[in-house]
Parts: sequence; structure tokens; C-alpha cells
Amino acid sequence: MRNNTVLVPIRFVSEQMGLKVSWNNTDKTVYLTSNGEKAVLSEANTDDSLIHINEIHFSDHQLVASMDGQVTPTIFTLQDPERIVIDLPNTVFSDTFQSLNAGLNGKLDVSGSSQIADIRFSLFSQEPKQVRIVVELMENQEIPFNYEFNEGNLVVNLGLSENNSDLSDSGPVNPVNPVNPANPVDPIDLVDPVVKPGLKTVVIDAGHGGSDPGTTSFSNRHEKEFTLALALKVQELLLNEPGINLVMTRESDVYPTRSERVKLANELNADIFVSIHGNSVLSSPQTTGTETYYYERSSSKELANTIHKRLVEAVGFKDRGVKNGNFQVIRETKMAAVLLEVGFLSNPADEEAMFSDEMQYKAAQAIVDGIKEYLGSSRAGQHTS
Repeated sequence: MRNNTVLVPIRFVSEQMGLKVSWNNTDKTVYLTSNGEKAVLSEANTDDSLIHINEIHFSDHQLVASMDGQVTPTIFTLQDPERIVIDLPNTVFSDTFQSLNAGLNGKLDVSGSSQIADIRFSLFSQEPKQVRIVVELMENQEIPFNYEFNEGNLVVNLGLSENNSDLSDSGPVNPVNPVNPANPVDPIDLVDPVVKPGLKTVVIDAGHGGSDPGTTSFSNRHEKEFTLALALKVQELLLNEPGINLVMTRESDVYPTRSERVKLANELNADIFVSIHGNSVLSSPQTTGTETYYYERSSSKELANTIHKRLVEAVGFKDRGVKNGNFQVIRETKMAAVLLEVGFLSNPADEEAMFSDEMQYKAAQAIVDGIKEYLGSSRAGQHTS
């Protein structure tokens, strides 16, 4: 009994009686079928406490679910095949939702994507009510994801770029040396750098590069330009630190693969790995802020916290926090490793600041100061798990 209404578990009772249960989303009617004959039960009851999903669509590497309330989604990954699962608690499909089949599920058209094999959705759980969205990736794909709420829309940024099928950790800036996607730059042949004994080895990684532009900015520039410009300013400052052996994954518009970046840092037995990136949510240009990612290791978390507090103060963007992120370059490296999302290139104010030399030098100094502070701590040089 709820609100003076008797609720009957239709599917359970009906299936115990040998009846087949189906749902017609057009007329919002439950059908019970026995021996080929249909018996109309009743119109579906609604619960005012539920959040109704009005539409789900996908475009420009963003999955958007429009709803009449706000939920805290649970987002996780599964393997074989690789897929991103988005669970939306206390939700159902609204009466105006796009067509569903009798099983209360459906699919989106992703025929133009080179990275996503399938996006499907369903009323995954009846009690409690829960809509599930599954993003199935093409083979050998790995993409980052985060989410925002924007005026009734849950926006899941999948960090994709259809210009390249092997992107890393988020997302883009007019290239320093424009690259024709039809003739991409070959992966760089990384030579063994000279490592001086007794020094702390720091690897600075300018995200993306070459045939991988990264994400797109508000004015249609590419992330790879920003990451390289900032990384080179970090290099300029770190070269003045006598106790640090500095290694760069790239110093020009080339594309080392993620695996090559990881291999370089691990073979050097580096003490620190810092990957520089810029965020983007093109459907939400007001989104702003700085966030820093680490993967599980306590040493990485300490490094992330140390750099993040200085970086936020230096650039002046909203503090979006330090987060655990499943990105290859920080997951597979064996040392303290962080990925910096300095700001949102999709935000016009953030973009203008991020491409200015003044802010880049402030950010570079903050990164260097954070590295030096971490190296002065007792955990520096210990590759703890």
C-alpha cells in the first residue's frame, strides 16, 4: 500500500502464472499474454518521487540525458568488451521519451563514430527504479569520462575526438605545425635520455600532439598546442633546478603513443610523472575549473594534492578537486604520477587565460613548486602502492 494505492508486483505474479509480460510505450499499457491472447491490465502508475528522463542523445563526444531533476550517477567500466556503464538511481523514462521497445530499452545511432560501437539504455531495475546507459567501445579503445549537470541535463563528457582513434586522457588549439589527418605524424622514436646519478628524475608529458589534437576549445583551437606551450615553460623552469634530471615526452608537435610515454617513464625508473592537459565540455561553455587526477597509489595522491593546491591558487579557476582517474599514463606508470586538467578550453574566459603567456608562466611555476615540495617530502622516490 502506498498513498492509499495497492501496488502489485505485476511481473513476478504474472510470470508465476505462466503469463508473458510486455510494455507498450506508445499507449503506456502493460500487456499479459497467454496462449497468444492479450489481456490489458491497467495504465502504468507513476511515483512523484521518481525523476523522469525525457531524452537521451549523443553528439560531439558528449552523451546528454535530459531529465526533470538531478541525480548522482554511478559510472564505472567493464571489460570484454570494453564499456562505460552509467547508472541513474531513482529514474524512469518519461511519457514523452523517444521510442522504447516492449522491454523498456533502446539504442542510439552511433554510426558516425570510429570509437564507440554501441550506446544502449534500459530500465535496468524495477525495484528500485534505475535507468542504465551502456557505452560500448570499439576494440582497443580507452577514453576518459566525467559528468556535469547543466540546466536539467546530465552531460557525460567522453573525452573523444573523431579526428583520431587513439586518444588518451581528455581532451584541443591551432596546431603549432598543422598536421594533415590523412598523413599523421608517425609515433616518435624516443631515444634513451641521459640520466645523471644522484638526481631525482622528473618526466613532463605534454598531452596529445601530432596527429592527436586533443580536445577542442571554444574558439576551435586544439589542446595539443596549449599542453606543449605549458610543458615547455615547465621545462624552462626545471632546467634551473640542479637536483632534478628532467625528461620531456615531447618538445614539438609530434605524437608519442600513450604506451611509449609510459614505457619511457618506467624504464627511467622516474620519481615523478606529470601529464599536462586541458578540459572541454563544448555543450556547457560556462563550465570552469581545475582538476587533478591520480590513480590509486598513495604517492600519486600525495603528489596530486601537492601540485593541485598550488595550481588552483596560481590560475584562479574554480577548484574542482583531486580525483582518482583511470587514465593509462597514470595507471601504468610505476612512480608518483598525476594528470593535470588545468582549465576548460571550452570556457571562453578559461581559454583566453590558458593561452596567455602570463597564466602559463604562473601555472608552470606552480607545477614546479609542487614538484619541489613533493621531492622534499619523506615519500619522494618511494614507488609505493
